[in-house]
Amino acid sequence: MTAITYQIDTAHTHAQFKVRHMMIANVRGEFSKVTGSVVFDPDNPASTQINAEIDVKTLTTREPQRDEHLKSGDFFDAARHPSITFASKEVVASGPDSFEVAGT
Repeated sequence: MTAITYQIDTAHTHAQFKVRHMMIANVRGEFSKVTGSVVFDPDNPASTQINAEIDVKTLTTREPQRDEHLKSGDFFDAARHPSITFASKEVVASGPDSFEVAGT
């Protein structure tokens, strides 16, 4: 079988995060616009290639003031760096239907 290319479905994909805040609570958030592709070869999963781009301006923690601060030059600096990119370097099977992905 040959490799199959999938486009990341922006309507159903989000990059989510959780960070510890002041050692007492977790803050959860997400970036709602993720684009990219996955090239997957079922006969050779280790050759999988994943490339994604996250739109920093779509960051939300559901607290507008905090979101603006995170988008500022103190953190993401969305005006100068509007996107976060990811490119896989290694894909390793971690179960019958799951994989661990490392990249930059």
